[in-house]
Amino acid sequence: MRTILIVGSDKISANALAKIQVSGDLYIFIDRSTTIKRVIRLIRKRVISPILILRMFLCEQLRSRVATTVVNQSLKSNQDLLDVIKDLSPDRVVLFRAGLILNREIISSGPQILNIHAASVPQYGGIGSIYRALRKGAFEQSASLHVVTEEIDRGEVLDEERYVLIPGLGYCANERIAYEAATNLLIRTLK
Repeated sequence: MRTILIVGSDKISANALAKIQVSGDLYIFIDRSTTIKRVIRLIRKRVISPILILRMFLCEQLRSRVATTVVNQSLKSNQDLLDVIKDLSPDRVVLFRAGLILNREIISSGPQILNIHAASVPQYGGIGSIYRALRKGAFEQSASLHVVTEEIDRGEVLDEERYVLIPGLGYCANERIAYEAATNLLIRTLK
């Protein structure tokens, strides 16, 4: 099955890539669509708080990075992805920590479009989901493989990897737990 895998440009994604067995039918792209301007817009719209952005940044700085597999290239826009889909004719596109918000044209372009989200969807969809789950005491969570729709993290859930958040550990440790589950789900999805 010809698969395009789009991952974020952070250490969580790099560490997940290091665990993936690359085949001739897997094409890996780094999502570089997230910019400081986008982060500022999310803060201004109150989608995410500056405190949570700082926590996430601190966790990223504390995380170690391992060597990763070969990446084909980077994507910055829906047009970049559409060009790649037209060129490679994949059976599916899998997103992991990708910040690119896909438009209708991409979603209806032919291949199955899937996303791996590190928390239960739709209840804990979107950015900051692990933090929200901790604050609400929703410690039993699942990394979720779901179909991408025009609504963020609202598509049909196809598979899950259950995990439990531990309130006494703090945000970074719980983020690690969540993304270990999400990485396991990614590996299973790509087999």
